[in-house]
Amino acid sequence: MQNISLISVLIIPLLSAILMLLMWGKTKTQRLLGGVSTALYLLASIALFAEVSANGLILVDVGSWQTGFGIA
Repeated sequence: MQNISLISVLIIPLLSAILMLLMWGKTKTQRLLGGVSTALYLLASIALFAEVSANGLILVDVGSWQTGFGIA
């Protein structure tokens, strides 16, 4: 579950930005999409906060780096 909450906080803004660009010139659609994506982002942020509060830090190993290297 922790990976879903972490990834959704990263993916939702990216996908909504792409969709906003595809809806160029359709102001009403962009407003609706902006409201929906903001609500989804809020829910994803709350889910991530609940996950971190319940289980502590979320660590993700990226690029096969040894533990201790990277941004901490």
